[in-house]
Amino acid sequence: MSATVTEVAAPVDVAIARRAFRQIRTGATICGLVFGATIASSAISYVSSFPTEASRQQVLAVTAGNTSLAVLLGPLNHVDTVGGYTFYKSWVTLTSIGAIWATLAATKLFRGEEDSGRWSLVLSGATRASRATLATLVAIAAAVAVVTLETLALTLLATTRSGTVTASRSTVASRRRPSDACATATRKSSPSPDASDQGAIRSSRMRSRTR
Repeated sequence: MSATVTEVAAPVDVAIARRAFRQIRTGATICGLVFGATIASSAISYVSSFPTEASRQQVLAVTAGNTSLAVLLGPLNHVDTVGGYTFYKSWVTLTSIGAIWATLAATKLFRGEEDSGRWSLVLSGATRASRATLATLVAIAAAVAVVTLETLALTLLATTRSGTVTASRSTVASRRRPSDACATATRKSSPSPDASDQGAIRSSRMRSRTR
């Protein structure tokens, strides 16, 4: 008898999880896109604003001594790197927003369903409260996985983009250095216009005197 109840309850639990996931999948998709876009924009803007090691060391020097930021955001370590700066800019904000969204989603799926009377209808079927609760928690975990995967995907794209920008700037800089060196060597080897003009004037004077 118990085996039969379990076989009947399994599809019911799957249906509960699917319905719960459909209720929060839109919010999860939006959160994932917003989180990923925030991290991507921070990484790309950091590479564009601070392309050289000297500029990044200046950022580290400014933020390292800021105690107010350390109190709010914790120790500011590795701000001179793309990952460290992105972590510093996004961690507290995104984790706070994610925690609020997860709390609201769980409240909607549990308390909201109970207030609307649908939870009682669910429990009147071939399932128990513990199994229905577990199925709802599985739906919440799947929504969190959606947020995480979207954020990771956009973060990887931003990392690739920032790495491409850094490599292209390094290539341009390396191409400019030999040309600058050649220009400097040419300037040193060639006489200045003033010296050549003075030499021409002197030679013309000597010729006029000889005549």
